[in-house]
Amino acid sequence: MDPAIKFGEEERVITVKYNGEDLKFHNATMAPPCGVFAVNYSRYIHVENQPHRWGTAWTTFRHPTKKGGSFFFSDYGIQVCPATDTLHGWEPARPHGTSLPNTGPDPRCKYPEVVQSGLLLMTSPRIEAAFRRFCESKGNVEVDALQEEFVSSVQEEESDEFLSAKEN
Repeated sequence: MDPAIKFGEEERVITVKYNGEDLKFHNATMAPPCGVFAVNYSRYIHVENQPHRWGTAWTTFRHPTKKGGSFFFSDYGIQVCPATDTLHGWEPARPHGTSLPNTGPDPRCKYPEVVQSGLLLMTSPRIEAAFRRFCESKGNVEVDALQEEFVSSVQEEESDEFLSAKEN
């Protein structure tokens, strides 16, 4: 996905605001939207096979007086206590998990109270194979050739940037 096209920007550019400045990444690989929104999520210590090294979790809401729902990095013995509007990253291939939220059923309805909610940015390990099958089904697209062309163009652009910076 490349939303920049809709706003009159150049294609394959990701702009990130950092310390009040726009940082532009040219020829950026655009990924399909992938993520999970969860409420009172918990899961035992596990590992995940994802096509990238890092995962990101954003806690969008946390009840101020409820307990539980902490994130654990078991290899390191680290507990991340959740708080509203916090973000953390981790390596999904390393053991991690989330404790149970301390909540019971809400007397006004059948469901437990919301202790926390958040968004997890993740990618299915099947996305690469699905994209490859899609390209191959079109018959005229060779994924490997497309990837080589992309890598070559990025290397050429980086080389040009390096040489021009060196000249200045």
